[in-house]
Amino acid sequence: MNNNDLQKYKTKLGSLSLNEQKMRDLHLRNLSLGKVQGPPTNYASVDKPWLKYYDETAIKSNIPQKTLYRYTRENTECFLDDIAMDYYGFNITTKKVFENIDKVANSLTALGVKKGDVVTICSPTFPETIYANFALMKIGAIANNIDPRNHANGIKEDIQKVNSDYLIMLDIAYPKISSIINDTKVKNVICISYMDSIPILCKGIFKRKLKQKLNKSGLNIPKINYGDFYLNWNQFLKQGKNYQAEECEYSPNMPVAMVRTGGTTGAPKSVILTNDSALSLIEQYKATDLGLQRGQSLLNIMPEFIAYGWTFGVVMATSLGIKNIIIPQFDQNEFADNIIKYKPNHIVGVPTHYIYLSRDKKMENIDFSKFLTSISAGGDKFLEESEKEFNDFLHQHHYQKNVIVGYGLTERNSSVSTRLNKCNTIGSSGVPLVKNTISVFKFPEDKTSDVVNEEEVKYKEYGEVCISGPSSMLEYYGNLEETNKVQKIHSDGRLWTHTKDRGYIDENGILYINGRTKNMIIRPDGHNVWPLEMENVILSHDKVQDCCVVGIPCSTSIHGELPRAVVVLKKEYANEKDKIEKELRTLCSSMLPERDVPITYSFRDSLPLTDVGKINSFEVQKMELNSEKGKIKKLEKK
Repeated sequence: MNNNDLQKYKTKLGSLSLNEQKMRDLHLRNLSLGKVQGPPTNYASVDKPWLKYYDETAIKSNIPQKTLYRYTRENTECFLDDIAMDYYGFNITTKKVFENIDKVANSLTALGVKKGDVVTICSPTFPETIYANFALMKIGAIANNIDPRNHANGIKEDIQKVNSDYLIMLDIAYPKISSIINDTKVKNVICISYMDSIPILCKGIFKRKLKQKLNKSGLNIPKINYGDFYLNWNQFLKQGKNYQAEECEYSPNMPVAMVRTGGTTGAPKSVILTNDSALSLIEQYKATDLGLQRGQSLLNIMPEFIAYGWTFGVVMATSLGIKNIIIPQFDQNEFADNIIKYKPNHIVGVPTHYIYLSRDKKMENIDFSKFLTSISAGGDKFLEESEKEFNDFLHQHHYQKNVIVGYGLTERNSSVSTRLNKCNTIGSSGVPLVKNTISVFKFPEDKTSDVVNEEEVKYKEYGEVCISGPSSMLEYYGNLEETNKVQKIHSDGRLWTHTKDRGYIDENGILYINGRTKNMIIRPDGHNVWPLEMENVILSHDKVQDCCVVGIPCSTSIHGELPRAVVVLKKEYANEKDKIEKELRTLCSSMLPERDVPITYSFRDSLPLTDVGKINSFEVQKMELNSEKGKIKKLEKK
């Protein structure tokens, strides 16, 4: 099939009705299982070989057409005595959660919040922020979830950009908020605290412990003059005493939340997530073999101001009746303690969290088989050697399965593909979720161009990974130009998200990501170098703990960069840098093409991390560039 014939065929497929598409998908499932015979086209978007990993019920299912608030009530209202949240060991029932959601909706209505309004929530995840998110869904308003750790002007921009009239904030952020609030149009600030969901009799002891913990982080509980403008949580709830919020009706593509992202084009943007996109993700995860069931528990360590945390920790756990063990302030040193204390059935985190966990001596006597159903890693690459190390740790602690790794992006409500227990291939990003189509297209000749290339490549051929399916964002808030760079309607009539990530799909529908274009290093000779491939090789050395490859300007050319490996050695080998560098050079030369090896090496005691535990490659690069400048200055002095 040539490219013209392929495009015509895909256009024909795009005209199928929803029921016709399902019937075809069932046929493709049977084809990939060998139940019926027929030649594959060797194009992922046409063959969908991943459908063999899902059952017929999942393929035939429809995404519910209802609001997240209504969906959640209907899923859980027969189980009102179940424990919905565990907050520092204090249990909150499903009945109490709904009572609080409705109280918050009443109070928001009393303040004047209406359908379509944007309310900014500047806080990590707390019971109160979950109530607020669902209350806003109930009345049809939008939660703009932002990071309180941002600098004051950054918070101001996040509020101003979306025209928020109301702000819900963690009280600890008060010094920042008070310095910029007069520059916004905010009418009321609602303050939440760590103590709002603590029983009255325990507040004194809890407050003393909280102060000690905050002081270690250089934080304090501020004194706030509550009144007409600043409302504490109880004052806020009293506002709605004589109001009854009206539940909004469902309509397609209703915006429900915003989260911030660096975006595939780099500049920070507010991503609008929809009711339908969130519901589609929940339903698709129910169709996996990860064992999500009502009555289980989730250790919730991911903040709600990232898509990963909002989708899994705020929405999915609540709507499926999974007990939400809320950890507002994640501390790597307490990760093991929390697992030992709560024994969660599900854990979601980023790879860095798990590597440190596997080296924590407190985990020595833990038997995961007694409580763990799934443990998932997302948000960042899980380098192969690190993943093998972590899987060995899990097996040593009697967990028979491996860590589940997925792939996603904020513009697609976090996850778009995941490994399954029945298909957990190390080094891969899993298979597309059942309602998603993922395929690979040729990169444009000009990689700086916004013009897309619709020429799809075959199995195991590299190109740009693109996604089509129901979990797409609505848009970047107030930025149609940037939205249109990422979301493109192809000639087949489908809306595709262009990730600018490099990868391929094999004949079984398994996705492999081998690099992100924004991290790609272009050498002076024009050759593209992908850090991930080099990092995987370097981490296979048994004396290396961590690694990040970044581009450093070439001293002999005004164009291009050369790859530098920034390496963290295991502590016991810290004095063997010269010897290990030689070994790494030999290793890379033997396992990588000649032009795809690091040119220089740098050794550091640790690598900077982002707020959610990813290696911050931009900060690593900045450190190395500053180091280069320092060397030049020393030479000039000599």
